[in-house]
Amino acid sequence: IGNVRIGPGHVGRGFVLDGSGGGAILRTPIGLALQDFTIEAWIRRARPALVNAGGGEAMIFSFGAGSYGFGLNNSGAPFLAKVGIDKVSSKGELTGTNFHHVAVSKSGPTVIFAIDGVADEAKQYDASFDYGRSAAIGCLPDKMETAAFHGVIDEVSVYNRALTVAELRSIYEAGGAGKCQSSAAPIITGQPRDRMAIANGNATF
Repeated sequence: IGNVRIGPGHVGRGFVLDGSGGGAILRTPIGLALQDFTIEAWIRRARPALVNAGGGEAMIFSFGAGSYGFGLNNSGAPFLAKVGIDKVSSKGELTGTNFHHVAVSKSGPTVIFAIDGVADEAKQYDASFDYGRSAAIGCLPDKMETAAFHGVIDEVSVYNRALTVAELRSIYEAGGAGKCQSSAAPIITGQPRDRMAIANGNATF
């Protein structure tokens, strides 16, 4: 919806958004109507001073009012919101216009934010989310003009559980290789040499 195009992302190609009311609408994905979850993505701000063309906050992935929304405030701090009600924010902030990995995980009342594989201390946020509206990448589906992201969003993933800090770090460390397994079959580059070992012992090749 709106002025969205596909362009260079961190892993292959991603959504390029102008921050003025566009995004990718996902209708009403029932499988993402969760209470405990993880949302993570690679993002790049278009400008170091603004995350939205109008100067407000911007959504990375969000349902409509009363549901969950994951975004950035104007200073670049990630937040998790019950849209239109309240929110909890990370103490870390994204600066500059390079790609960064951002994530939020929620398990019961416990929320953890991570930026570039480094997690904040856990925060308490005991929100319960309502559903029935569309979801969107890069905007609020029911108020696109107020919270549209200005920059690139790539590799958005939603999990039906809270990923561990180690799992989030491994996704960040994979970087441009992405999360998808290679379709290439394994190959043997050199044959192993014989080894001798005591009976019932281990032999390492």
